[in-house]
Amino acid sequence: MFFIILFFGGIILKNISRISNDFNQSISPVIYDNTNINKSQKVFNTNGQFTHYQQANNIICGFSISPCVHLVINVKKKYFFGYLIYSSF
Repeated sequence: MFFIILFFGGIILKNISRISNDFNQSISPVIYDNTNINKSQKVFNTNGQFTHYQQANNIICGFSISPCVHLVINVKKKYFFGYLIYSSF
């Protein structure tokens, strides 16, 4: 019985120590960044059409202007029954 209490007590102390060491780190990713907001560049496809925006420094788009993609991609844009469709090459 003593070993069981000691075992669970050790696990609880270990987890409390782990939580207190990482308390200053955010548990969610930083999507909203005031320093890099709206530093977007226009991206044109091979036909010279504007397709989307890309953030400077390849950061996640978050709350920036849309359509925005943080990856380097080449897309084409076409209209289908009045709806704008994006497709990759």
